[in-house]
Amino acid sequence: RTIHSNPWPHGHIGTLLWSRDGGTLIAGTHAGELLRVTPDSATIIARAQASTTAVGAASLAPDGLTLAVSTAASEVGQAAPVMLFDAVSLEPLGTLPAASARVTALAFSADGRRLAG
Repeated sequence: RTIHSNPWPHGHIGTLLWSRDGGTLIAGTHAGELLRVTPDSATIIARAQASTTAVGAASLAPDGLTLAVSTAASEVGQAAPVMLFDAVSLEPLGTLPAASARVTALAFSADGRRLAG
């Protein structure tokens, strides 16, 4: 069933993930915002401003507690960091340096101890 069709009420979505329990969706917008919403009504449960640029790749750790997010670099040729958030509250946990200007995919290892991007 369609939850929401365009236009999404919270801006254009760049990435979308189900929570591990299937009870919420985590959306990353083109305006750099992270939203944790209910899948039935798109009610915002938590929100965070990850960046001033678009949220790109995102991955949830296997335990469902940590969210890794990449964003677009603010300037051409500039490296964009990978940010870590609490997946429930969307509170920032830390930032990892990026090796390139654009991280297009992120994946946690099965044990959640490593992140590839």
